Amino acid sequence: MIAIAAGLLAVICQSIFYIFVRRAQVHLLIPGLALNVQMHWQLGFVAWPLAYLFWPDSVSWQAHLYALGVSVAYWIAQICFFSALNRASSAQVAPMLALKLMVVGIGSSLFLNTHINIEQWQAIALATAAAAFLSIGAGKPPLKATLLTLTTVVMFSASDISLGAFINAVSFDDQLSQVIFVLSYCFGLNSLFTLFCRPWRMEAAATRACIPVAALCLISMVFLFTAFVLGGVVLGNLMLATRGIVAVLVGIALRPLLEEGIEPTVEWRVWARRLIAAAGMLVAVNWYITAMG
Repeated sequence: MIAIAAGLLAVICQSIFYIFVRRAQVHLLIPGLALNVQMHWQLGFVAWPLAYLFWPDSVSWQAHLYALGVSVAYWIAQICFFSALNRASSAQVAPMLALKLMVVGIGSSLFLNTHINIEQWQAIALATAAAAFLSIGAGKPPLKATLLTLTTVVMFSASDISLGAFINAVSFDDQLSQVIFVLSYCFGLNSLFTLFCRPWRMEAAATRACIPVAALCLISMVFLFTAFVLGGVVLGNLMLATRGIVAVLVGIALRPLLEEGIEPTVEWRVWARRLIAAAGMLVAVNWYITAMG
């Protein structure tokens, strides 16, 4: 139950996080990749001290490789994702990311010895189909955008599978310490990759605007990594699959507080698809959890 609650809180926090990201892009005109780099740069100042404080008595060389795999695959995925968005709309690209749930399930079974029964596979398939249903009417993306998005799916999945291996490779007396160490070490490594972009040269106003974005990202990741540690990467990704629907609900709830243009209006047909997708997601999550016993 704690893993499920943590996953739900992660989804809610990420939905608020996306609103702040869109605000930075729309009103402050900060490019997406620059915002991502600055965010991870700032998180590094928090992550490395925490990693030092919670460093276990010993960390095997395999664990370090797994953690490095998390960061390398993550940044390749980010580069491919932003490149895809330069060639197609988010409505065309985002639904394909739902394939990540299926890929993570297969990868976890092969590399993490995760047992997924038939009922759970059916729930994963339903969640994937529900997320993909939102792509109806968005139009066919260009071939390059499709290939880049599929590469994004594979790399994000590889990052999560490496994360699962890293979690299994480090042991702690209490799970909270494990969550904090795994999170801080991975974010610390992520911050090192930003050095190639020289984030310290960004304008001061843009740097300040990234602080709440980084803070929301950190909070959501604490909940998400808790779900990963307690429930596994498959359950964590299943909870994340609902974030498209939750983001819509959060956007509606916060609309009176948002500047104009942050949450665009949509047609009733889109709302109908979202309601159907939401119902499918809820059934899939309940199905998977029930199949866990």
